[in-house]
Amino acid sequence: MQWYLVSGICVALVAILAGSRNVKAVRRGFIPPYFPQMPQMPYQWPQPMQPQMMMQQQPPQPAKLENTATQRSPILPGTPMWKRMKYIERYNAMQRSRDSGIYSEPTGKGSPSAFEKRVKGYINLHRLLHKTGTLELDHKMSLQSAKYAREIAKSMRVEHSTKKSRHDQSESIAIGCKVSGPGLTGFEAVKYWYQTVCHNNWVSPGLNDKSRPFTNMIWKSSKRLGIGRASFKTKGGYNCTVMVARYSPEGSRGGSNKYSDNVNQGHYVPTSCQYTNSNDKPDFIQPSLKCSKTSKDFHGQMVEEDSSCTISELFATFGASKRKGKLAFRVVL
Repeated sequence: MQWYLVSGICVALVAILAGSRNVKAVRRGFIPPYFPQMPQMPYQWPQPMQPQMMMQQQPPQPAKLENTATQRSPILPGTPMWKRMKYIERYNAMQRSRDSGIYSEPTGKGSPSAFEKRVKGYINLHRLLHKTGTLELDHKMSLQSAKYAREIAKSMRVEHSTKKSRHDQSESIAIGCKVSGPGLTGFEAVKYWYQTVCHNNWVSPGLNDKSRPFTNMIWKSSKRLGIGRASFKTKGGYNCTVMVARYSPEGSRGGSNKYSDNVNQGHYVPTSCQYTNSNDKPDFIQPSLKCSKTSKDFHGQMVEEDSSCTISELFATFGASKRKGKLAFRVVL
């Protein structure tokens, strides 16, 4: 009886030891555990990428480079780089966008603007002084004048328009640039045109390039007036205005008889020029054969009818710059 008991205990111990070893083997991966049979799923091939998904995927963006401009050492005054920078600044001061930033007047086909009426009044006051009658506004001529003033501002070149573009019309132009306020007002333009009266020869009348703006203004046979302007600002901070006046029929032409009939002295006293147009006065205008020349003030005249100057040349001729303290200049032709 004891023998059966001992053998039973041994068999039980062997079974227990065998079970523990199988569990350890399963844990270690030697004997696979028993799992019920799982149904096999058919293999699914990967689907092609849809076009919308392909469009959404963007190429990788390159890494942004750090701005090294702020890491550069400051440019020292007097160095070649500093001189080049200043040269570029001066050049850019004479330039500007060729079309944007230009304001011209008049623009519409309606009734004459207040600006046209004011300038007409200023001119007629001088014509009454010389007993040559008054002018009437021609709005179509004013639109053409404003269009050409805009062309001057866009091209940055000051010159008369071609005779073909203004058939049977005489033309006067004034341009002014200053730092503060408008570059040139209508009153100032008429004033500077009229100041060329001091170059007119009352004893022997005839064609005189220096007094052409004056004779255009008071020419007796002229009956219609067109006036236009264009304003813009340079990168150097100057406000510039171009003023264009046209008279019809055309004046300042013909021989001495034509001038005697159309340019009347009226109530004008020639001796007044010593007070209004003297080298010692700020209103002096120094004529030249090409571009303007400076006087003690900043006035000038382009005498020849075919004279042509860029606005940059006018800035250089007058030496206009904020650094030098020359903050304005005006030119007539």
